[in-house]
Amino acid sequence: MLGMTSVIRRFSFAVPIALLVAFVAAGLGPSASTPGAESAPLAVTAALAQPRAFLETFDDAPTSPRPWNPANWDVTVHSRDTGTWNRLQSMNAGHGADCSPPPEAHSVSSYEDAVFSCRNHVMTAINADGYGVIYLTPNHMVDFSAGEAVIRFDMSTQRHSDRDWVDLWITPFEDNLMAPLEDWLPDLNGEPRRAIHVRMDATNGGTMFRTRVICNFGGGCGGGSSNISYESFLTPSAARRDTFELRISRRHIRFGMPTYNTWWQDIAVPDIGWTQGIVQLGHHSYTPNKGSCLSGGCGPATWHWDDVNISPAVPFTMLRADRRFVDPSSPEAVSFGAPAPANSFLRFAGIGSDLALSFDGGASWQPAQLQNQEKKQAEHFKSYWTPIPAGVSTVQISGRNWFAGRWRARDIAIWANDGVGLQASAPAPAAASTPAPAAALPPQLGDGPATLAASPPGEPLGISDRAAEDPEIAVTDQAVAGDEMSVGEAADTPAPTSAEPADTPAPTTAELNPPQAPAAPTPVASPGFTCTLFIGYSQTDNWFAAAEGALGSDRFELLWNGGGAARRWADPGYEGWRNAIQSRCAQNGNSPDRVVMDITNDGYLTNAATNGDPVAFMERVIRNVLATIRNRYPSARQIVLQPVVGGPGHATCPRAGAQEGVVRASYNHPIIHEAIGRVVGGDVVAGPDSSARSCADYADDVGHLTSSARGPIGRSIAQYYQS
Repeated sequence: MLGMTSVIRRFSFAVPIALLVAFVAAGLGPSASTPGAESAPLAVTAALAQPRAFLETFDDAPTSPRPWNPANWDVTVHSRDTGTWNRLQSMNAGHGADCSPPPEAHSVSSYEDAVFSCRNHVMTAINADGYGVIYLTPNHMVDFSAGEAVIRFDMSTQRHSDRDWVDLWITPFEDNLMAPLEDWLPDLNGEPRRAIHVRMDATNGGTMFRTRVICNFGGGCGGGSSNISYESFLTPSAARRDTFELRISRRHIRFGMPTYNTWWQDIAVPDIGWTQGIVQLGHHSYTPNKGSCLSGGCGPATWHWDDVNISPAVPFTMLRADRRFVDPSSPEAVSFGAPAPANSFLRFAGIGSDLALSFDGGASWQPAQLQNQEKKQAEHFKSYWTPIPAGVSTVQISGRNWFAGRWRARDIAIWANDGVGLQASAPAPAAASTPAPAAALPPQLGDGPATLAASPPGEPLGISDRAAEDPEIAVTDQAVAGDEMSVGEAADTPAPTSAEPADTPAPTTAELNPPQAPAAPTPVASPGFTCTLFIGYSQTDNWFAAAEGALGSDRFELLWNGGGAARRWADPGYEGWRNAIQSRCAQNGNSPDRVVMDITNDGYLTNAATNGDPVAFMERVIRNVLATIRNRYPSARQIVLQPVVGGPGHATCPRAGAQEGVVRASYNHPIIHEAIGRVVGGDVVAGPDSSARSCADYADDVGHLTSSARGPIGRSIAQYYQS
């Protein structure tokens, strides 16, 4: 930032001035990456061995928007739809082609341009009709081992759509994911095993933030929210950036905007059990053109970031590859700036089957190890986290294509929790090739290895001592003419909530006060069966915990996979069969004597999609899955067929923007219910005809359940199995 605003902001940091002086004297500001089809990370540097603070000021004043991809940050840009893997959907991003301030704009469609610098701060801009997210991760962890730590950043506040929002994740090093995501959203693979999550959300037509402490992939370990919207005390602005601050310790969380003395959370939490965490700043885009138009306009937004400060902070080694991805169409070597140090991990996002690694030039291979993650959907990128031997200079990756396209590994890096903070990358390849579009190929096509080569360091290591805080920073309320400034204000539109996504119609009076399910009955054992295995998908996982709480956990277990339609479970080779069983029965966990098949379809059961007879189509699918279950579990004395949770009274639930104009689960439920009736007999019985209490129980157009609906629906389902 320039002028008086910059001076004021420098004194807002909780960082010793000596650190700032040392930083400036060393001449170590972030420099821009090499522009081009594949932007290269920056040259080799090393952070101070044990800095106690981290600061990123994004000082760069190019004459046009410049891709931002430094060596000391992991910059992940993700878009779900295969047609956008090589080029993003275009959008008008804030700042003109000459870096003139908003409302001037310029077109962005490349991955390299989605994160860019202008006027001494950084912007994120992404537009995704499927799902898209950008994560910015510095090579310093927040450290609250000695007490309270502070993460602070400055951010713009103007929003264009309620389906475009920001968040912040703090995750222990060993649990970090490439792209963590709330499990009710339609992409990626869920939440980390442990984390603190701060998320922009909605309240009374305005914007607030809620906080969750996640443990064992769930959010029930503390957190909170407030109904105060920042629109109630500030005017949203794209040209002004306001300070947000997170203060955390093992037993306390405080998040808000200190300039306005407003705190959405200031709460005690149970001991979270860890004291250092990776910091990730996120920008999400979920079909933003379907969302409500807000004060900033309509469609996707640009978020402006500045002065990220973490204090105290602990560095870790981050060695970035010089190319964004490898797949069968781009097998040339990818270089790192230094060999892997001891106790390192190869970290990347991958899609495809049988991804394997070689650390010895192809002489031997080992499976790429999945990071511990909540879901493992074949059609989504997953996080890989594999130990890599010290000194390795070449890594080869091999894979097989998935059902809709080529295998791919992207955002490849070597990480080590060594307290050193080595950051390195090799020069960009001499010529960047344009990859072929990601097409749907037969599994046997495009298989084979791609090579990643780590070059030796080519430059002496330098010292980089940065002091700062992660999300948010406050400044003054005065603007500098013709420039932007950081102040203390924020945007005016809510992000979709986990309970009420942005495209949910306004609830009726009845939906605001839906009928309540019966109170949870006293847990009882289901008579006659020692172990009941539930097989299903993400909606099953939504309600299972509540059902199990009512039934008792010793005789009920769950096997599920995201996107687990019945037609997929009918395949004996389906990846869901390889998932670990959750909450395993106390007896006969591997040989259940009752199996419950929760049945759904992964598309609308229209006449056009089912050769004119949806019920007959589902009948065939159910008979096929029954054969697979019998073959896999000959111990089962009874198989229960249960339909996806449908709309109230078999009614469909309208949903703006949905494929058929209604929630898919409510559309398919009556068809599946009728098909089950054609199949039952003997040891195959119909399960509960479960339904939502009201259409407000659906969180999205697929049919995931809102957090408030999961408990009552789960307990209602449990009543059937208690009898």
